[in-house]
Amino acid sequence: MNGDTESFQNLWPRLASRFGCKIPDPMFPNGGVPHTKGFKNYESSTIQLRNKPPLKASASALGISSDPAAENSPTLFLQVDPEKWAKREDVNNAWCKLRDMYRLDQKAWDKATWDFLVMTLGRDWNCVGSMSKARKLGWTGYADTWDELEKTFETLEDQGVLPPLDRLKHDF
Repeated sequence: MNGDTESFQNLWPRLASRFGCKIPDPMFPNGGVPHTKGFKNYESSTIQLRNKPPLKASASALGISSDPAAENSPTLFLQVDPEKWAKREDVNNAWCKLRDMYRLDQKAWDKATWDFLVMTLGRDWNCVGSMSKARKLGWTGYADTWDELEKTFETLEDQGVLPPLDRLKHDF
């Protein structure tokens, strides 16, 4: 939350471009909905959460209390489950190659947790935040999402968690 409005439809192409990747078309060949096959030969995950959807809190005031969207439990769906992906032999072999080539920090891989990524990428509801309360309390700062992501990537490169971008693009 930093005051700008951003979505993955804008971020995915920028992330792919930054790292020299191409987004496949179609991105979701099996429908991209829960309980469908994962992308290519990757394992997907569908996780039905036990809580009520975020919409439930205001459904009555919106006049949609009987709408299934306000009643059905939220779902996390990932075409490529990051936790399962990280355990694959081919992925670990690729990591070892990158680690050795760029002298990356093995602890970053060993201690990686995927829960935040699963929740961020897998949710089937929109998440729009507001800085209004922070502004009322005196916060006047602003940061652009992409600029902050770029700074984070550069920090991770400097710390040996990610390969240096210029070398990565040159080598691949």
